[in-house]
Amino acid sequence: MTDLSNYPITTKWPASNPDILQLYSVPTPNGVKVSIMLEEIGLPYEPHFINIGADET
Repeated sequence: MTDLSNYPITTKWPASNPDILQLYSVPTPNGVKVSIMLEEIGLPYEPHFINIGADET
């Protein structure tokens, strides 16, 4: 597994379980589609909310 500490995004949104998929998304129609798909196929993931209004992208 890749060491997630090598990525700057993990400083702001640290993974509580780095062994599963980390989903960095916004609550827009397209942003929600990925989480719906992950739920439907049963793949475990850890969601991280990104506030695009606060220039976090």
